[in-house]
Amino acid sequence: MNFVPRPQGLAASPMYVAKELAKIAYRLSADKDDSVYHVCKVFSARGYATKIKLAGMDL
Repeated sequence: MNFVPRPQGLAASPMYVAKELAKIAYRLSADKDDSVYHVCKVFSARGYATKIKLAGMDL
């Protein structure tokens, strides 16, 4: 979710875009040993990928 913008309303203002880019840069430069975040991300992706694979096999 790091790269998914969450604008309020229909169009994002330039200030909102600047703040989101700053947040993304901060998250990328932050401590790389964020194991809890990584575990949650992998677990969530696993469940989603399984549903997509099963749907692709018409199950």
